[in-house]
Amino acid sequence: MRLEICCENRLGITQDILEILVRHQIDLQGIEVHAEKIYLHFPSIEFAEFQHLMPEIRLINGVKDVKTIQFMPFERQHYEYEIALKSELSALVSVDEKGKIIHLNQAAINLFNAQDETELGNVSGWVKGVNIQRWLDGKSREKLLQVGEVEQQTVQLELFPIWLPGEQKTDTFSGAVIRFKLSQAPYPQANQQAFILNKAVQQASSSKKLIRDLKKLARTELPLVLEGEAGTGKHYFASLCHYLSAHSTQSVQTIECIGLDILKMAESLSAFTQNNRLGSIIFRHVDQLCAEGQSYLLEQLKQSKIPCRLIFTSQKSLMFLINEGSFDENLYQTINKQHLAVPPLREREADLPMLAEFLIRKACSQFEKAPLKLSKSALEAVKQHTWLGNVSQLEQVLTQAVQISNQDAIEVADLQLIDNDEQAYNLQTDLNGSLDEAVKRFENALLRQLYPHYPSTRQLAQKLGLSHTAIANKLRDYGINKHTVKVIKN
Repeated sequence: MRLEICCENRLGITQDILEILVRHQIDLQGIEVHAEKIYLHFPSIEFAEFQHLMPEIRLINGVKDVKTIQFMPFERQHYEYEIALKSELSALVSVDEKGKIIHLNQAAINLFNAQDETELGNVSGWVKGVNIQRWLDGKSREKLLQVGEVEQQTVQLELFPIWLPGEQKTDTFSGAVIRFKLSQAPYPQANQQAFILNKAVQQASSSKKLIRDLKKLARTELPLVLEGEAGTGKHYFASLCHYLSAHSTQSVQTIECIGLDILKMAESLSAFTQNNRLGSIIFRHVDQLCAEGQSYLLEQLKQSKIPCRLIFTSQKSLMFLINEGSFDENLYQTINKQHLAVPPLREREADLPMLAEFLIRKACSQFEKAPLKLSKSALEAVKQHTWLGNVSQLEQVLTQAVQISNQDAIEVADLQLIDNDEQAYNLQTDLNGSLDEAVKRFENALLRQLYPHYPSTRQLAQKLGLSHTAIANKLRDYGINKHTVKVIKN
């Protein structure tokens, strides 16, 4: 129960009010004293007692009126403050004069990669490159702007000192509020590799192995081919290979092979190779490179005209394309000095929680929304779903969920999850070449999508309405079996 008492500014009037509460044995939970108003907060009391209490307070000399209210002024200010903190995109941290973290918003918890504020302790333990404690000890009255490092991320810090009015017209220093903003300045190169690796989600054994192998292969100058299904993040891992190499201080460029003709390739290679700061070139979707482009690239490689590290990504098996007659075997032998398979998302189940959290944080930053998290039910739905589109599909679904969510957490209803069978038939395929070639590519893609769910030829034949022999022959022709395609166990 809360009361607002309108009264005169008379000495001792507050004591008179408190004495009445003591007589009624009312446990006072809060009191605010303003000019000509006193606010009381105490537990609810019986109506009969309330009928005696109100007249007694009204009879006090100087009291003008008494009425019940819904909240104390400070309570409203407190909730306004909490709402503002929650919706603030920048990370805000309040510390005392010793640097101990008193309070912080959700954006700061995310920045520090902590579960909650209880485990944070002193702010100096989280911020590198800025001596915050020295500034606090100096009890400055001016704000400080600095650049530092938090969780291997470059941040801009704004430190605002807190001075509270004290007795005898003297102010008391009581700490600071610190605002953290991700800096656009480049991360210190000495820590670039650690920063890049920190971004890689690697909780699953398949991800750990990929990163472990990538770190070893990145030390060499040999060409590298990364193969994997659509949406698995091949280009990301290709970039990671560059930043883990001896060329990490140099630039990395990407050539998109889809629709690339010889003229465009020649122009791109000429422009890139004239750059003395070039460290690596990523040929994205090399499996989509036309025959003339393959011949031209092979000639350039044989003549050693590309003086940098080369990394290639392919959605399709290059060996399968060679057997199909659509990829140059000599080019394959030249570029496939190192080879890594990027695992699909279904083999990275342990990565899903952290990966989803990272993608949601990215989307919130992109659309300038307050930090969101998946509810328990939504996270379970994400885990149970079969992501045929892999990380790209997961990012698309979570990004849309961030845009449409009106709650503090993303719920199942916010996730536009397409039925797995519907996904399998909603395939995107390359329609270049003859109709027969396009049909074969579609058949190959469709069978590879369905085989993990229907590994028995009889099951798959029944699903597609074909004979067992026809399906067995097609699986053999496309090299689809339990050794080349991972089966999903129900």
